[in-house]
Amino acid sequence: MNFFEYQEQARKNTRWLVFLFILAVITLIGLTDLLVMFCYFAVSSKGSDSVVPVSIDIHITIAIVISIIVLFASLFRMGEMKAGGHRVAEELGGRIIPSSTRNRNERRLLNVVEEMAIASGMPVPQVYVLEDTAINAFAAGYSPHDAVIGVTRGTIDLLSRDELQGVIAHEFSHIFNGDMRLNLRLIGILFGILFIGLIGQKIVRYAGRSKEGGKAVLLGIGLMAIGYGGSFFGNMIKAIVSRQREFLADASSVQFTRNPDAIGGALKKIGGWSLGSKLAATNAAEYSHFYFAEGIKSFASGLFSTHPALEDRIKRIEPRWDGSYPNVRRAEVVDIKADEKDRDKPFSADGFRQPESLITIAAIMTAISTTGLPTSDHVQYARKIITEIPEALLLASREPMTAYAMTLGLIVHKALLKKPTQVDLLFQDIDSGIVLQLRKLTQSLLSLDVKYRLPLIELAIPSLKSLSDAQQKKFKQDLLLIIKLDNRVEFWEWAIHRIIVLALNKSKTTKAIYSDFTKLEYESRLLLSAVIYSSGCDKEMGEAAFSSAATALGIKNEIFAKDKISHIKLLQSLQKMNELKPLVKPRFLKALALAAQHDDVIEAEEVEFIRAIAEGIDCPMPPLLDHDLKIKQ
Repeated sequence: MNFFEYQEQARKNTRWLVFLFILAVITLIGLTDLLVMFCYFAVSSKGSDSVVPVSIDIHITIAIVISIIVLFASLFRMGEMKAGGHRVAEELGGRIIPSSTRNRNERRLLNVVEEMAIASGMPVPQVYVLEDTAINAFAAGYSPHDAVIGVTRGTIDLLSRDELQGVIAHEFSHIFNGDMRLNLRLIGILFGILFIGLIGQKIVRYAGRSKEGGKAVLLGIGLMAIGYGGSFFGNMIKAIVSRQREFLADASSVQFTRNPDAIGGALKKIGGWSLGSKLAATNAAEYSHFYFAEGIKSFASGLFSTHPALEDRIKRIEPRWDGSYPNVRRAEVVDIKADEKDRDKPFSADGFRQPESLITIAAIMTAISTTGLPTSDHVQYARKIITEIPEALLLASREPMTAYAMTLGLIVHKALLKKPTQVDLLFQDIDSGIVLQLRKLTQSLLSLDVKYRLPLIELAIPSLKSLSDAQQKKFKQDLLLIIKLDNRVEFWEWAIHRIIVLALNKSKTTKAIYSDFTKLEYESRLLLSAVIYSSGCDKEMGEAAFSSAATALGIKNEIFAKDKISHIKLLQSLQKMNELKPLVKPRFLKALALAAQHDDVIEAEEVEFIRAIAEGIDCPMPPLLDHDLKIKQ
C-alpha cells in the first residue's frame, strides 16, 4: 500500500473503533442493569413475601444514564486531548529538548529527527525526553503539522545512531499513516468506557467513611467490577487496533532507512536490557498503544498486548535471527563527533540536485508517488542539505529569537537586505532586537541558494514553537508585514507563510467528505489558477496547462483571472480541499503538477507552492532528488 491507501485504512479503522465503542457501551449498559436489578431485588426481598416487578421505564432510564455518562466522559477526555501530542508527552513527564541543546546524545537525536523530517518534506517536530532508563519512544499528534516525538533517556543513551534512526523512522511511519490521530481518539473512547469503574471507586471511597454506607459500598464495588469489564473491552480494542500497525511501522522503518539492522538492533537491545521497554510513569497504561514497544506489564500479555511479541517483530525483520539478545548492561557513552564532522564530509554527487538541474513534471510526479514513503536516498539528501547550510543560519535556526529573525530574512527580498537604511525604515514596527539579529545574518542570507530556504524553515519550526504565545502572535504579524512590504503577496511567499502557520497553529481535525471534484470545482480551479500564475508564464501557455489539469480532475476548463485570487481565498480553498478523501488526493496533487509544467520546466518557487498545498491537505511531499531531474544542456 502507499501513503494514501494507509490514510484510507486509518479512516476505516476509525469507523471500526466507533463500532467497538458502541458494542462496549451496550455491554456496560447490560452489566449495570443487572447490577441495579440485583441490588433492587436484594433490598426488596427483605421482610417481604413478594417483590414488585421492575418497570420497563427503569431499564430504559438506566440505558440512557449510562450512555450519557460514557459519552460525556469520552467527549471531556477528547477535549483535554485537543492539545495533541504535547499533552501526551507532558502527562508522561516529558520535557522538550531545546534545538540548541549542548548534550551530545540529545544533539545526536535531534540530528536524526531533523534529517527524517526534511527527507519527508514536513516541519521538524518538537522532541521530548522522558527521564526513564527503559528503551521506548512514541509519536503523538493530530497531523504532521503538530506531531511530537517522545524518546526515553534509555533510548538516547543505549542505542547507536543507526538504531536510533530505525526507531525514529518507525515513529515517522505512525505520523504518516494516520495512527497518531487514531490513537488520540482511542484515548477519549477508552476513558468513557472506564469511567463507570472510576465512579465505583469514588463511591467506595466516600461511602466507606460512613457507618451507614454499606449498601453504597456494595454498589460501588459492583460498579468497579463493571469498570474491570470496561477495562477488558478497552484492552481488547487497543490490541485489535495496534498490533498490525506496529508490524507496518517496522516494515516502513526498514524501507525508510534501507537498514534492517537499525530497527532490528533496537528491538534486540530491548530484549537484552534489564529494564526492557517498561515505563515507570504512573499513567503509562493509558498511553500503552502509543509506544514503540510494550510499555507496561500485562497479566495477559498474549491476549491484550498492544504490541506483537518482541521475538515475532525481530523475526519478521531478520528471518534468520538465532534468538539471542545482546548483553546490555550500562548506558553507552555515545560519541557524536561523526555527526559534527558530517558538515565537512564529502558526499557523492550521484542522486543529489546540482545547480544546473531542471525540475520536470516527471520529478514532481515521482515526489508525489513517494508522499509519506520517503526512502534512504531522501535521508541521505537531507543530511547533505543540512551540512551545506551556512553555519550561522543553522545555529540561528536552533534558538527561538534568532530563528524569528532568520525566518523574516528568508522572506524579505534580497534587494532590500542589501540596503541597511531601507531595512531600518521598513522594519520600524519590528522589535529592534530582531532587526539587529537580522543584520548579523544578512551576508549568509544574501549568499543562500533558494533550494535551502524550505529546509531552513523546517529546521526553525521547533524553535519558533518555543516562542511564547505573545511572541508567536507578534511573529505572525511581522511575517505578514514583511510579505506585504512591496504591496503584493507573491505565490511563493504565500506558500512559505502557509507552511509556517500550519506548523504553529493548533491542528483542527477535518472529516474526509469529498471524492468528486465537481463539488469542489471553485476551490480546485482557484488553486490550479494560482499555480499557473506562480510561474509567470504567458497567457497561451497558462491556458494550455490549466486545460490539461482541469481535464484530469473533470472540472470546468475556465481559469480565474489573477486579480480574482487573494490570500484569503487561497486559504479558504485549501481548507476545503483538505476534506477530500485520502484516495482522491493524489489526483489533485498530480493536477497541480500538470498546471505547473506549462513549458516542461518547473521553477523552485512553483515547487514550494505545490509542496505548501500538499502540506495543507496533510500530504507531505519529500524533496526532489537529482536522478529524477534533467541536467541543463
